[in-house]
Amino acid sequence: MNGGAKTLGVGLVSVGWMGRLHSHAYLETAYHYPDLGVRAKLVVAADPDGSARQYALDVLGYAETSSDYRAILEHPDVDVVSICSPNFLHHEIAMAA
Repeated sequence: MNGGAKTLGVGLVSVGWMGRLHSHAYLETAYHYPDLGVRAKLVVAADPDGSARQYALDVLGYAETSSDYRAILEHPDVDVVSICSPNFLHHEIAMAA
């Protein structure tokens, strides 16, 4: 891993299929693009489903979870918000971000 890489904190909205895909992509970016100069840290994932939040912690490696996406927007360590909720919810979340 490049010691001079900048770390960006990731906040994930929705831990469904697309959210899991985005999370794996963030983690694999350093492997596929070692000279990119950016690394991802999975900071907080939000999902109303408790089992999805547990999956985010146990399998994906997020440091924290919340049932409310607003916790991501307020988190001081989040630099990037990945909106993976159903499409009809994107506008509200994006406007809040």
